[in-house]
Amino acid sequence: TKNFRKLGLRKCELILSLLSAGADPIVTDADALITRDPTPFVMRLRPEAQVLVTSDHLMATDDAAAESLELPKRASSSAWNIGYFYLHHSALPAIAHWKRMCEEH
Repeated sequence: TKNFRKLGLRKCELILSLLSAGADPIVTDADALITRDPTPFVMRLRPEAQVLVTSDHLMATDDAAAESLELPKRASSSAWNIGYFYLHHSALPAIAHWKRMCEEH
C-alpha cells in the first residue's frame, strides 16, 4: 500500500542517519523478536560483512547448529526479509542508492 511504502522510505531515512553518524546498526522491524544477542554472530563476520540480511527461506541451507551464513545456491531463490539486518557504516553509499531506487519506483 501507499502508506507501507512511505513507512519503508522513512525507515531508510532513519538508517541513513545512523550510518552517517558512523553507527553500525542491527535493524529490526517493530514486530520482530530477538531471542539472543546477535552481536557475536555479526562480529565473527566483520570486517568483511558490510550488509547481513535475513531471508524468508524456511529451512536452514547449512548445518543449523553451525550458525553460519546460508548457502547462496540454496537460499538465493528466497525473498530477502529486511525485518532483521545488520549494516556497517561503510555501506552508506549502497543504502543511499537503494533509497533513491525505492523513491523512483
